[in-house]
Formats: sequence, C-alpha cells, structure tokens
Amino acid sequence: MSFIKLILKKNKYVYNVCLFLYSIYEKLVDATIPFSFQKLTKRPFTFKMINGEGVNFYPEGQLAKRIFSNSFENFQLNAFQQILKPGMVVVDAGANIGLYTMIASKIISTEAKVFAFEPSIESFNRLNSNIKLNNLNNIISINEGLGEEASNLILRQDEGYGDAERYLFSDNEAPDIGLEDIVLKKEEEIVINTLDNNLLKRNINKIDFLKIDTEGFEYYILKGAEEILKNSP
Repeated sequence: MSFIKLILKKNKYVYNVCLFLYSIYEKLVDATIPFSFQKLTKRPFTFKMINGEGVNFYPEGQLAKRIFSNSFENFQLNAFQQILKPGMVVVDAGANIGLYTMIASKIISTEAKVFAFEPSIESFNRLNSNIKLNNLNNIISINEGLGEEASNLILRQDEGYGDAERYLFSDNEAPDIGLEDIVLKKEEEIVINTLDNNLLKRNINKIDFLKIDTEGFEYYILKGAEEILKNSP
C-alpha cells in the first residue's frame, strides 16, 4: 500500500484525480450525493419502522440526511419502538423534524397524544410539514422550548454546525469555555416554559414516556417537570 502511495505522489495529476474520486466515493457512502438529488427534486422519502410501517419526510434539514442514509440513532430508535405501546401519552422535547414524534404517533393509536416541543421556528415548520405529509392527527406540536421556569432565551447555532446542533444556556449566560473564538451562524429568541405548565393547561396530569434531546439543556427540563413526573408511572 505504501508503494502505491509513493507512485501516486510522484504523479501529482494521478494523485489528485484519485483524491477527487475518493471524495466522491465518500459522499456516495454517506449519502451526500443521493440526498442532494432527493433535495433537488423535493421528493419525500420513507423511513421504515420495525413493524413495517413507513414514516415520510421532506428532504430538508440536517437530520433528514441522516435519516435518509439510515445512520441516525438506530439502536435508540429500535428500543423506542419496542417500549411504546398503544394508549401511551408521549412527550418529545426537542422534536426537530419529527422522527420520534411521528413514530410515537403511529404506535400509540389515534386515541392517545404526542406532545412535540420544538423551539426553533425553522425546525418547527419542517416538523409541521412532515406531520401534515403523514396525515397524523394525534400530535400537538408546540413552538416552545422547555426549561426550569417561564422565560425567553437565545437559541444559538455556531458556524460549522447544523440545525440539529442548536443549543441554549440557562439565563443566556454562557459558562467560561472560551466562546470568544466561536463564530455564531444564527441565533433566535425563543419562548421557554415548563413541562408542568404546558401539560397542566391541556389537562394532562401524567405521561407515559418522555424523550429529551436538547443539546445539554436536559437538566433544566427535568427541573420544570417535577409535578408531572411525580404523577407518572
């Protein structure tokens, strides 16, 4: 192998062509090129659940590409589908484009409810588009974040990171982690409420499953869900 590398390096043209071809191969393997074509045509694609049912997605957003390439949380998704049962009340904190939300919707039946919380307006619009695409009527989508108390916070997305990697700081105060060198790509002010408050006003006093994926804000969400968790099995 080192002999081949030596020959290639002596011929820069061949070496560069090989690098180019390898970069295309990598993009094919990680679905960058196929997903780009899917996105260009705006055609929905289907994620297959373990029971054979399909969940449809528009090819928009960072998570959509990973779902398309079947490279997103496969172990967790399988466990999630096996745990859920018909009739459960499910909360999805950090719903993004709705993968866990819509899987839950299809499993728990039309009589039960999924409460999907997504604070980013961009991801929230994608979530609602996917819900409508799948004709699901047992999902309540809420354009708010969850936390320890009602407030307004700044949702940040750093340069070089995708829309699934937005994050919050409690009280908008960043810890001392050298943020002066981090370039912000995007930020938006969002509404934060507690899970207790959100469910109380909807006459929900217990839940059966709470999924949280909020880029480090999980502790504050649990602090704001003390009452509902006390009442839940």
